[in-house]
Amino acid sequence: MLTYLLKRISTLFLSLWIISVCLFFLQKNASVDLVMLQNKARSNGSFYVHPLSAEKVYRAEAVRLNLDKPLFYFSVQSAMFPDTFYKVQYPEAIKIQKKLLLETGDWALVQTYYQSLTAFYEKVEQTENSTLSIFWKQQLQEMANTSDLSAVKTACQVSDEMREPYIEEIRKIENLVNRLSYQKPSFFAWLPSPRWNGPDNQFHNWFSKVTKGDVGTSSRDGRPVMDKLMEAIPWTLWVNGLAILLAYMIAMPLGILMAILPKRKWLKSINNILLALYALPAFWVGSLLLFQATLPEYGFSFFSISGWSNLQREGGFLSQPIPFLLQLSLPVFCMAYGLAAYLTSYMQSTFSKVLNEPYLLFAKTKGLSKARLYFIHALPNALLPQIVFVAGIIPALITGSVVIEVIFNVPGMGRLFIDSMLSQDWTTVYSFVLLVSILTAAGLILSDILLVVTDPRIRLTRENKNE
Repeated sequence: MLTYLLKRISTLFLSLWIISVCLFFLQKNASVDLVMLQNKARSNGSFYVHPLSAEKVYRAEAVRLNLDKPLFYFSVQSAMFPDTFYKVQYPEAIKIQKKLLLETGDWALVQTYYQSLTAFYEKVEQTENSTLSIFWKQQLQEMANTSDLSAVKTACQVSDEMREPYIEEIRKIENLVNRLSYQKPSFFAWLPSPRWNGPDNQFHNWFSKVTKGDVGTSSRDGRPVMDKLMEAIPWTLWVNGLAILLAYMIAMPLGILMAILPKRKWLKSINNILLALYALPAFWVGSLLLFQATLPEYGFSFFSISGWSNLQREGGFLSQPIPFLLQLSLPVFCMAYGLAAYLTSYMQSTFSKVLNEPYLLFAKTKGLSKARLYFIHALPNALLPQIVFVAGIIPALITGSVVIEVIFNVPGMGRLFIDSMLSQDWTTVYSFVLLVSILTAAGLILSDILLVVTDPRIRLTRENKNE
């Protein structure tokens, strides 16, 4: 038993590590500039730097975000790319230099060309803010943002009066452009070159922080993502925990009664009602209930969209339990009714199947009482499939329902997820996905343990296999 669990846990840890790798690269490949978003969050939404002066600003922010290192433990790219290409931080610079490198195959020449543009810009910056300096700043911005060397030549071909103050820099750039135009990569430059980057890389640093509970900083407001998750989790636990508890309290006795008394008309009527509720979309029912409970014209006004913030300020359940439960009632009902209908049907089918097992038919012939027959012999075996269902319920306890939380404005995990998606806060989004993965793995292990505890046959079978 212990050997099996250790193997299971080690397999799940490996799966979580692979999921972490996938989430890390998905985050890196997202069409969003993390450095720009972080700077915008820190500068109240406005952030701009000239492409040729951005390297220093970007490098400082990249060092803070641990983006000035290789992505992973190893990398495979063409031999023409240097080991330090990842140190080019500015997105436009990466795009232009990469394209020039693929066209020429000479990294030293491409670097010299880009450094010449930067030196030219720094000299223009040191001059007075005249019409001439403004003109060359615009020209240099166009040069830095294009890999079309003919366009760079055209930008340099201006009147002698405009060229004279910066003639040395312009001639140097023209010379480098001519050399780049005739340079072509060799065959060997295209061959793949595997490189070992060591443990000092972005993924290793990120994963080390994740194991310590630091999943990063939100690019939306600059707050630690873990703080935002810890604020949202209690609300989702309340809503989903009460919904699951209510669903099981309804489903378990009803399912057992329907299996024991299949011909009772009132039970059939209840079953039909539950099936009808199951067919109703939760978002539609939630929208109707929201109108009914918030508008005094319909006779009710006990639910408030803004009531969640009041509950947060005033201490929650312990300080005012009645308003707290009233505020939770609508989302809990919308989460519970569909689950209760499903679990009732599921419990009825499993309990009916167990009642027809040979050992129970034999127990009937021995004259056991119905209470002993149903609750001592049949119920434990009928609960085994319900235990497996726990693996899916545990992630739902934390992750919540996006639709229900958005409709009722619940400040839980589902609302946090959709808000982060809309604002492109990918650090929070992928932290949410990672949390779901961890909880799913924990649910699978817990369901295995519960199955072994409740059914000795499973324990013996697994122990024999391990032997």
